[in-house]
Amino acid sequence: MRMPATGSLRPQGNRDDTPDERPVSGCPVQDLLNDHLRVLGPDHPDTLTARASLAYYLGAAGNLDQATAQFRDLVADCLRVLGPDHSSTLITRGNLARWVGEAGQPAQAARQYQDLLDDCFRLLGPDHPSTLTARGNLASMLGEAGQPAQAARQYRDLLDDFLRVLGPEHPHTLTIRYQMAYWQEELRRAD
Repeated sequence: MRMPATGSLRPQGNRDDTPDERPVSGCPVQDLLNDHLRVLGPDHPDTLTARASLAYYLGAAGNLDQATAQFRDLVADCLRVLGPDHSSTLITRGNLARWVGEAGQPAQAARQYQDLLDDCFRLLGPDHPSTLTARGNLASMLGEAGQPAQAARQYRDLLDDFLRVLGPEHPHTLTIRYQMAYWQEELRRAD
């Protein structure tokens, strides 16, 4: 779900604020995080989740650098508190990669997705939904990073697995088919 720019994270103060300088005071998610910090402490799993929510909403409101920085800090804390193999740590790493890509660094995001994918294969197996999602996100970032042939190839391989795991008419399978066709067309245009 994307939060509209006119939501509660709308810039306050003068109109010259850059997105990374927008204050979040008065934001319900920030207020919730403050309560979690006060009541539960900084290392409680619910506090970590509240931090992830705030970072997500910052990114959705256009504060891409802030969202990326907060997810970077959160990954470090999840690794410290929960460990590298915890599902929340894996999810947070995926969120960081997403916002790195959204912030215009698709090659770096692709490397982060590849690292995440290696761990998903090891921990969850090849057919787990999180593994399949990481593969799709990696393919997308490779395409965005100027590697349409690799993106199309990875989507083609991924489509085979989606067909096997979910079937030909599942909405996620259809999305993968569309993405594969998109990157094949981008590749054709580049030739």
